Amino acid sequence: MNDTSPLYLGLDLGGTKCALVTGTEDCRVLSRDEIRTADFPDWHGALDALLCRAPRGPFRAVGVSCGGPLDPSRGLILSPPNLPGWDDVPIVQTLEERLGAPAFLQNDANACALAEWRFGAGRGCRNMAFLTFGTGLGAGLILDGRLYAARTTWRVKSAISAPRRTVLPAMENAARSRASAPAAASRSWRA
Repeated sequence: MNDTSPLYLGLDLGGTKCALVTGTEDCRVLSRDEIRTADFPDWHGALDALLCRAPRGPFRAVGVSCGGPLDPSRGLILSPPNLPGWDDVPIVQTLEERLGAPAFLQNDANACALAEWRFGAGRGCRNMAFLTFGTGLGAGLILDGRLYAARTTWRVKSAISAPRRTVLPAMENAARSRASAPAAASRSWRA
């Protein structure tokens, strides 16, 4: 890679950890890092700590995945049950101002489904489902070759939670690769 290759940054924001991945146009992962979310009193501290671990840009785009509820069209993390105090977080605006690159927010299950469909095991499929099992449950759907995204924003103060370590064996690889999904998906959202 030469010094002029565009970089993409992906963030996966969750109740247990927040992860960061940097990659190239051809989906080559250059770096990965993570922090424990509970080590920080608020979203500002967690985001600062995460971005301090990012390599120097410039970045072509930033993709953010996070469990809901979200408002992706306005770039807001609304109030996920696994992220207490993360209410009405202007994550897209904050990242665009700090990094000088366009940022995109997507539900974590949708981001994973999109990345898997474009670059992974779902490549070539017209229809597929991606299921997440972690603190909560989620599903991302590709229907007729397009990401299905709900048009309604829901604010939910409680969620059905599964024990943190009850991950189906078939989902282990997906759970490990989630941090790379936002970076891959940030390019796809522009397409």
